[in-house]
Amino acid sequence: MVPPKAFLRWLILHPESMTWPKDGHAVFGAHTQKWRERLVRRDMTGDVDERRSETREADRQHAISRALAELERLGAARSRGRWWAFEGFTSVDFYIETDHLRIYVEGKRTEALSPSTVWYPRRNQLLRNLESAQSDASGVPFACVIIAEESMPEMHSSTVEASLPHLEPAARQTLLRHHLGTLSWRQACALAEIDYAELPHTV
Repeated sequence: MVPPKAFLRWLILHPESMTWPKDGHAVFGAHTQKWRERLVRRDMTGDVDERRSETREADRQHAISRALAELERLGAARSRGRWWAFEGFTSVDFYIETDHLRIYVEGKRTEALSPSTVWYPRRNQLLRNLESAQSDASGVPFACVIIAEESMPEMHSSTVEASLPHLEPAARQTLLRHHLGTLSWRQACALAEIDYAELPHTV
């Protein structure tokens, strides 16, 4: 599923909120590295020279303008592999489409939901999937379901706010209403008439 354009835009406008991946040591292609360093990376030397600081800020503003222009020109659907795309495409494990409804299912066999994405550590996987599903559904009624060993803990308001900083509170609550909850693997097996004891542990 395509990353939400509004979130891509928010990340570009708030580079100070992002974290360089792999403890700051990730290296990309020359073009991507140059522009991402201008946008995201702060001064790593501790240099406090005012003129150099002004130059770095000018470089950052230029990178922001360039990234926003590219996002508008190409859109989120063509953002794959672009230096300014700080959230990638995502997918769910199971998908049902009818004439009137789309259902997106995330299956977690024994692992928990991922708490973050590479560039923005506070991005929750469920909320990311909800937003991407909303965009993918293109106005068709949709819902997201999780299948897991245990019910997922209730989503704290601070997690919702941190994961969806580009949305107004009302839009966040509207999005959350499309999460139908968690179905256990035992329940899923019973409905499908499959022996729960035969399920693999890691797949």
